[in-house]
Amino acid sequence: MRRISLVMLVIVLLAACAGKPQREVAVPKTPVVTSPAPVLTPEQEQSYRQAVDWLAAGKLDLAKQRFESLLETQPRLAGAYVNLALIALQNDQASKLSELLERALSLNPKNVDALLLKANVAQAAGDFTEAEQLLLQAANVAPDHPQVQYNLGVLYELYLQEFDRAKKHYERYVATSDQQDTAMVERWIKLLERK
Repeated sequence: MRRISLVMLVIVLLAACAGKPQREVAVPKTPVVTSPAPVLTPEQEQSYRQAVDWLAAGKLDLAKQRFESLLETQPRLAGAYVNLALIALQNDQASKLSELLERALSLNPKNVDALLLKANVAQAAGDFTEAEQLLLQAANVAPDHPQVQYNLGVLYELYLQEFDRAKKHYERYVATSDQQDTAMVERWIKLLERK
């Protein structure tokens, strides 16, 4: 699987249970994963990178046009569908978002970014069982992916009240993440140890 190095994160806040501290669920903002099937020409790869840059800069219309154009010649490019799903999310187009994620996962069921985004949608809708299933599927694909571990920790702590499992995933997040919030997550771990 080819990966382009630019990956940006957007934090989507989800309300926790009443009286519980809120945790932020990490969602990929611009997953730039391509499916293993297509091989991009240098021109297509440059075009894809430009679309990712536009998406990161908030130029959603330009990015959308570019991703759709790429899909005309590379219809199996799962990463383009995930990026289009991110645009649909930012434009509050829930049905389009689901359709695009289904298409991406039909092309590449192991696309971690699509699994993360779909899990976030399920969790926001209150479907914690589906969110857990999707996150565990992502963890099977990429056990050291920090966002997967973080989101599992949040799900288990705040929504499923499985504190031992939350602690395990938070610890894995701290061990694998290069983000600056690991000290905060370590404090969460200490709080969970008291429960």
